This record gives sequence, C-alpha cells and structure tokens, in this order.
Amino acid sequence: MYKLLIVDDEPYIVEGLADLLGSNPDFDIYTAASGNSALEILDRIRMDIVLTDIQMPGKNGLELLKEIHHRWPFCRTIILTAYSDFDYAYQAIENKAVDYVLKTEGEDAIVSAVNQCIEQIENEMRQQQFLEESREQMDSVMSIIQNSCLINALEGEAEEVCAQEFHKYNIELDTGRPVLLMGVRIDRFSPGDSSKDKLNYLIQLGRIFDKYLNQFFICYQTSYQNKNMIWLLQARNADGSVHRLKETLEIIQQHCWQALGLSISVIYDDFIDWQELNNRYKTVRLVLEQLTINGDDGILASTRFYRDRKDSADVNRRDRGKDWGRNFQNLQTCLEEEDREGVEKVLDDLLSESEEDRATLPVKLQLYHTVVGALLSYLNNRALSEEVFTDQTNFELFFSYSDRAEMKERIMKLIEQILDVNKKNRESHSEKFTARIKNYIKANLGGDLSLAAISERFYINPVYMSRLFKQTTGINLSDYITAKRINYSKKLLVETEMKIHMIAKEAGYDSPAYFIRIFKKMERVTPQEYRNLAAEKNVSM
Repeated sequence: MYKLLIVDDEPYIVEGLADLLGSNPDFDIYTAASGNSALEILDRIRMDIVLTDIQMPGKNGLELLKEIHHRWPFCRTIILTAYSDFDYAYQAIENKAVDYVLKTEGEDAIVSAVNQCIEQIENEMRQQQFLEESREQMDSVMSIIQNSCLINALEGEAEEVCAQEFHKYNIELDTGRPVLLMGVRIDRFSPGDSSKDKLNYLIQLGRIFDKYLNQFFICYQTSYQNKNMIWLLQARNADGSVHRLKETLEIIQQHCWQALGLSISVIYDDFIDWQELNNRYKTVRLVLEQLTINGDDGILASTRFYRDRKDSADVNRRDRGKDWGRNFQNLQTCLEEEDREGVEKVLDDLLSESEEDRATLPVKLQLYHTVVGALLSYLNNRALSEEVFTDQTNFELFFSYSDRAEMKERIMKLIEQILDVNKKNRESHSEKFTARIKNYIKANLGGDLSLAAISERFYINPVYMSRLFKQTTGINLSDYITAKRINYSKKLLVETEMKIHMIAKEAGYDSPAYFIRIFKKMERVTPQEYRNLAAEKNVSM
C-alpha cells in the first residue's frame, strides 16, 4: 500500500483528485489545504508520493518540496502547475524524485504521473546493486568480537563492563544514553534453502537495514536461529525518533520483498535506560516467538501492541529455555515452526537405539528427560499447559517412562493436539483484535479513522492491520469504515432534522460535497433525496 498526500488550496480539486485516485485499493489517501497543513501531516506520517499545487497561501509548493525531501528523502513529488508558472516550476525541478503535470492536461496525465512514480519506487527496490553499495565496516574477526560483546550486553552484563568493551572494540553505543531494541524475523525460507543460503539472507538483510537506518541511528545487530535478528539503536540526532524508525521500517519491508523476495516481521520497542536492556531483550525475543505461534507474517508493530493485548500474558513470560544440546535445539525449532514432519524426524533421530546404549538405563533416562523437558518448556512458555493437560494420558507422559516406540507414539499424539490448540488460538487472536478495531471505529465515527490513525492507536503497521481485518471479516477496512459512516448518517437523516453539512461532519466528513458524492455512490440517491424518501414512506404508513 502506498501513502499519497494531495495538497491544494482549492477544495474541489482536492476532492476530485481524492475521488479519482481513491478508487485504487493500493492507495491510502491523505489531503491538505495548504503547505503548512501538509507539513503537519508529514511530521507524523511518511508519504510515498506527494501531489501538490505551486501557488498556495503561506508556504507554496516549491517551498513545501524542500521540506519534504529534508524529512523524507525517498518520497516522490508531483507538482501541479498552470501555464503561468510553468517556467518557474521547471527551473526549480532539479531533483530526480520530482515530476510535474500541467493542470490543463487532465486526469489521465495525473494518473499516469502517479503510476510512473510507483514504477520508479518499485524499480529502485528491485535493484540488486543497492545491496552492494554498503561495504563491510569491520573485518570478520572484529565482527565476531563485537557480536560477542553485544550478546553479553543483552544477557545482562554490567553496564561498566559493557562500556569498557565497547570502547575497546570500537562499538559506538553509549551505555549512558537511551537505547532501543528491535527484533527482526525472516518469516519463511524456500524449502530448498541451505544453511549457507539462510546466512546469506541475514547478511543482505543486515546491509539493507543499516543502509536505511544509519542516517538517523547508531545501529548494531546480532542474530540467532538463522532467521532472527536483534538490533540495538541509539539516536544520532533529533531525527532519530521512534516515529522516524517506524516510517523507515515500512520502506525496508517493501525493499526486502522487492529485492530479496523475503517477507520479514519487525518488532520495535521504546527507548529505554541501559539497566532495562536485559528484560526488554527477553520481551522482544518472546514476541518474535509469539509471531511464529500466531502464524503472523509481515508484521510491523511495537511491543506495546502485544503488551496492550488482554491475552498477552504468554508474551511477558520469562524465557526458561536452556541449552540442552543440538537435538534439543532442533526439536525446539521444529516445535516453534509447527513443523510436524520435522518433529517426527528429530524424534526418530533421538529415539533410535544403538547396541551400546540399549541396556544403559542412565542413557535412557537422560533421553527421556531431554525430550519431555523440551515439550514441557514449549508448553509452559506458550501457556498451553492447562489446555493440553486436560488429557490424562498427556499428563502421565511427563511422569512415567515408557519404551521408545510408545514414547514416540504418545509424543506425536501430543504434537497433534498442540497444533490444533495453536490454530484455535490464532483464530481467536485475529477475531479479538478485529473486534477491538470495530469497537474503536464505532466509538469514533466522527473522528480521524485514517489507517494511520487507527494503526497508531493499536501500535501496528497499517498494511498488516488491513490485511488481518480483510482475512478475518472478508471486508476491506476502508470499505467497512465508509459503510459504518454512511449507515450512521442515514440514521441521522431519518431521526433528526440536522442540516446535511452537520450530518456530514458528525459522520466524519469534513467536506459536505465529498460526503454527498460518497453517499450517492453507495445509496444511488443524495442525502436529501434519501431523507425525503424516508419521510414519504413514514407518511404513507
């Protein structure tokens, strides 16, 4: 989805362009009546494309253009110009991200210019050479040492020790300044990807993140499980804010999909003091695990989104996992990814009995406790114990040793039940979240219900929010909002004597003309005609 801002001091032009371009479901449309109003929006929201007039009261279009490129250097801009100021505009347009359209050229020229901007954005994201522009800042040995220092810091090493290590190994992070944690997950790999392929993806992913974030943040990252990354960020200047980070991450997600074919999920936290680092690190890791449980892809959300959910107790649990060996780690990974075949293969490896250990009771007991320990850790970390242990045979599995064949059969039965519970929990999670969005819309029909405003309220990326709403309800979120507003306006038309312009405002439309256009499009009559028809129907009854 592309965010497009229309700026013009003529309301009929703004409304016409919004109506023209708003028919494209890939656009999230915003409007402003002046350059200053546009800047207020740009201070809050990153735009992909800005369509602006030149001659406006206050800050004109060319002055706005400079401000846009200062705030969002990757934003494309289209200037609407008349013949009288064509030369003036042409001389000022030197940036390749700027295009212009004569107002006399009509709607087709505007749509063409917008489509050209989209094509340019997508082409830039596809260019593989972008990944090759970043050079390695450290040699491989220094990178390994730095990675070790970062892991120690995340795992709770004393602040003074971290400061000494960072200074010694040229890590720019300052333990005396606020730090922000960010978790990144590659949602899935291709079936044929080897460990080398996965490592290569992580390296390229790291370069993309560093390319976009380095302008605003001092950033370092470490990775684990060949698919997850933890980033530590500190602001370079005043522009290094959580808001700036969120908007930039949207570009990164698009770039990763276009350039690498990778769907990634990103969870970002707030700026915190260094003393809180270890606890927040555990939270971010647990949230990344929760994404796998929920089956969520393409997430871009704050950890607040998960802390804000009523059903998020499992997100705040402490990580009880220990390093039980390679097979245990493989089993844990397959459980997290809900890979039934992978679990069965690991169990086959674990439960294969060799001649030398067949009669060795300690080895059998160690194997038994390793396997059931992995299962118990998985169940406890995800708060699944109560649901699973209602089956007495599952409960007995953790207290009585049986032969290996029977153990495998009972474990696989337990895995099937876990997968069923996880599926139900995912469906419940989506339905609960969708219900919260619906309640918010119902309570704020006259307020700001743009995708950006709703997503900020729930600390979640607007694209993912729209997709989740559509998957759960079968309806586009924007269509749902429009339907609710029109239904509310119909109720006011029938039950009150309010003026049309007042009903428009009450239903969330600042422009009565735009309200009338949308109403007629949906109801085939104008608001006044609808009111008249309702009155005639009541009289006849």
